[in-house]
Amino acid sequence: MAAGYYEYSPFLFDRPGFEWTGEDVHVLREKAWPDFHHHSDPVYSGSLVDFLDDDVADAFALYGDWEQIAEQLQSVLDIGLPVSHVLPHPILEKAYEYDFLGECAGQLMPHFR
Repeated sequence: MAAGYYEYSPFLFDRPGFEWTGEDVHVLREKAWPDFHHHSDPVYSGSLVDFLDDDVADAFALYGDWEQIAEQLQSVLDIGLPVSHVLPHPILEKAYEYDFLGECAGQLMPHFR
């Protein structure tokens, strides 16, 4: 996620002092078509940007189980950052059967009613 944000809005790295120390983001994106977080192999896509520190990745994505995601989202809301869209998208194996939207509605949304 951080790489995708950097590609289109590199200024987002400035304020927290993050640095892009890898190959040019546009060159890397050609290797992860159509982009870093929609590539058919997210592990491969992630390996292209594994030079980014964990704190950079943490700043641009919510992850973990539903409770952890709720806590991370609440911490963003608590400091007053505007969050108009949360786009949950699990990284699952191909053909993995999982009602993600149903689980999101049942496990995450109740934390924010």
